[in-house]
Amino acid sequence: MRQDQRLLLVLLIAWRALEHQLKSLARISEANRRDLIQLIAPGLLHHEIGALMKTLDAQSSEQAQLLADLVARVQAPPGSALQLAGDYAHTITGLAARLHAITDAFNHLDKRGQVESTDLGRIFSELRLLLTHRLGAVGVDLAVDDAVFAATRLRTDVVLFEQALLNLLNNALDESGTPSPRRIRAYLEKSDAGQLTLALVNNGPPIPVHLDKEIFRRGFTTREHGHGQGLYLARLVAHYLGGELHLIETQALPAGFHAGFRLRVNDDFSAREGLHRAND
Repeated sequence: MRQDQRLLLVLLIAWRALEHQLKSLARISEANRRDLIQLIAPGLLHHEIGALMKTLDAQSSEQAQLLADLVARVQAPPGSALQLAGDYAHTITGLAARLHAITDAFNHLDKRGQVESTDLGRIFSELRLLLTHRLGAVGVDLAVDDAVFAATRLRTDVVLFEQALLNLLNNALDESGTPSPRRIRAYLEKSDAGQLTLALVNNGPPIPVHLDKEIFRRGFTTREHGHGQGLYLARLVAHYLGGELHLIETQALPAGFHAGFRLRVNDDFSAREGLHRAND
């Protein structure tokens, strides 16, 4: 082999080695970019939502006060359009605060301490308020044993617990091909000491058994415009609260219901315990 040929061969080998290194660096750079986005995105999202929520909260509170003054001035009767407008303004204020609380909860999951004593009745009253318009628009009857739920007390992170339940209810409301009337039922199952087990069932189409694990995977969805986040986050919260979330077996569903979930959480949850579980 001539000297010039040897030189070209060496240059070719060196070029291929350099190309390989550049590709490796590109892959590392892309992986670092994704890690950086995942690291800072929640904080940025919470910060930006918080800034917008402060403005929305201030404006809706001012609107609610103006409407309250107007109702008093004209002596609008209960149930009038003016009275309802004031109620809606108060609701918007509450929703703005709730949105900020939810983003704060997920952004600071490793240092949460918002544990409070409540009862299931209060929690489901809040959920009904949040879903009032959607339940009415879809025509869903949400059946709850109010007396039992009001007597069932627990200490938990209410913001996260309600969000997990909200995701499960929205999942049931999103089901297409469901017969009319639509029905969702929430009831307590027999629980072990220290744990509360809640079942949420609906008369929508059954969930195929082979998807019992896939439906909880982040990004998995069977809907055309779904995001695959709701059930994933619900299970994440259940785990954080010292419990678990599972699909209910077909044979264990009440008559007339075809799909459902079993949510189990600690009825006396501590934030420190949740932190330990989240770090496992």
